[in-house]
Amino acid sequence: MLKTTFFIAMCLGCIHGKKGEPLRVAYCKKFCLNKKHQACGCELRKGVSEPETMSLLITFRRAILAQHNKLRNKLASGKEDYNGSSSAADMMALSYSLELENMARCYLRSKFVGEDLNPCLGMANGQSVEQIVSMQNSLDVTDLQTHTIIKQWYGEIKNMKPEYYEKRPNPKYYNGL
Repeated sequence: MLKTTFFIAMCLGCIHGKKGEPLRVAYCKKFCLNKKHQACGCELRKGVSEPETMSLLITFRRAILAQHNKLRNKLASGKEDYNGSSSAADMMALSYSLELENMARCYLRSKFVGEDLNPCLGMANGQSVEQIVSMQNSLDVTDLQTHTIIKQWYGEIKNMKPEYYEKRPNPKYYNGL
């Protein structure tokens, strides 16, 4: 039984809300392809619990963002040598989104049953988001499981094909959930 569910939710730009409190949006009023938004109706599923203290979650947010941007800086500076990677001086840094966190928490605690791609996942302002969901039973940022999840995510660099990225224009925003 999953004791604590957590996720990594980040996007460019700041979403303002009360400190430590996720932004609340009426997602049940939002539809896509005749379906309610993925973050609608997020009652706590049996066997799933949320972090008991916000202070742990806030520390976790900061640590995950720092680890992510450290790896991002490695790639952007040209220090990543996989597949002839070059520097990417215009690569955007990430900031944490409380709205995406709220959406991920809602989704994981109520609907997530395995890999599930949703073409309608989007933020309150209409921006679509990508979905990368990972779960573990700890908010301890020194935990081996946390580092393993981040390492596995970064390991996907092997899927990068330079010719694909060279042909695409740079996006204004990139959102990840």
